[in-house]
Parts: sequence; C-alpha cells; structure tokens
Amino acid sequence: MDYKKIAVSDSHFVAYSNIDYKQEAKLFSFVREKNLEQNRLDHYKNPKRKVEWMSVRYLLNFLLPDFQDVQYHSNGKPFLKDSNDHLSISHSHERIAVSVSKHYPTAVDIQLITPKIKRIKNKFLNPSELALIDENNETELTYLWSLKEALFKINGNQELFLKPNFLIESISSKDKTILAKAKIINVDQVSSYQLHVEMIDNYVLAYLLNS
Repeated sequence: MDYKKIAVSDSHFVAYSNIDYKQEAKLFSFVREKNLEQNRLDHYKNPKRKVEWMSVRYLLNFLLPDFQDVQYHSNGKPFLKDSNDHLSISHSHERIAVSVSKHYPTAVDIQLITPKIKRIKNKFLNPSELALIDENNETELTYLWSLKEALFKINGNQELFLKPNFLIESISSKDKTILAKAKIINVDQVSSYQLHVEMIDNYVLAYLLNS
C-alpha cells in the first residue's frame, strides 16, 4: 500500500493513502502478526469496511511501527493503547488519513470533492464563512467542510454543531497549501486554532497545526 507522509513538525506527522480492496488477505495477515484486537473488526459484515479498518492500522504502522493498538473513548475519539501520543483518523471513499502528534491533541480530515456539497452549504456554513470563498465552487466548499470536521474531532463534544459552534475566521493560500484560522465556541469558552488544507488529487486533506 503506497502512502505519503507529511512532517508537520519534528513530533507531528500526517500520512494518507489509497485503499486497495484487493489486499484483504495481506492486511489480515498484518493484523494477526501485529496481534491487534479483532473484536471491532468482527463487527463489520461488509468486506469493504473490514479492509478499510485494517488499512487504517496498516497505514498507522508506517508512522509508528511499535504501536500496540487503536482504542476508542466513549465519544468515539481514537487513541493509542499504552501510548501518550495523540491520534486522529479519517476515511473518505477510497482514501484514508491518520495524524500522530507526540505533544498536542491532533485532528485530520480527508474528503472526496463532490457536487452534493453545494446542496448542503447553508446547513454548515455561516454568511461570514461563505464570504471567504466562491460559494458555487465545490472544491472551496469542501475546504470549509473538512476544516470544520477537523475542528469537531479536536473538540470531541458530540453536543456541538458545525454551523454555530465551529467558525472559520480566515483563509489564506500559499503555493498549493491553504492556511485557515478558526475557533470553537463552546458555551462561554472560545478556543482558537490554525489548520492546513491541501489538495490530494480530487480529495481535500485538512489537519490541525500544533497548538
């Protein structure tokens, strides 16, 4: 499985890859050799979902060959067993992405660009956010969706919503990378963040920079 690695810093790495659904046997051998917990895998009846689950761990192994396993908090956020490293995972269609940071909470989101994003733009974007982009451009709309998904992951509060609680304040571009400034509004607490967005073929990859 080919993969690409982004060094955000000396202690923060993002990796992404295609999913090869023909490699189920190879991936299952990896899971057994790594002695990963298979209870969660066994819940999936769809063979494609099984391959996706195994592919995430296979990709993670490139970043952290010594990782023990992936487990989940009650809110669904993944974490690394017996490790203080921070983890985030994303999957969209035939692509997966992971982010690992030693010192800071992290978040990554990958999204396939599709025209349907235009139909839901007003459900997740405020007028001030639409003003930052060409609101008829499905790629730019996907930037904002992916940024908000990354913010949702870093927050982990299932009671917050994309439109009122996650605000993209500004976007600037340099070369082929976009830098975004954003904030999470949670009751009386406001937290600020910086994120990167990159184009990966017809996908958008968004990830949190170190706090």
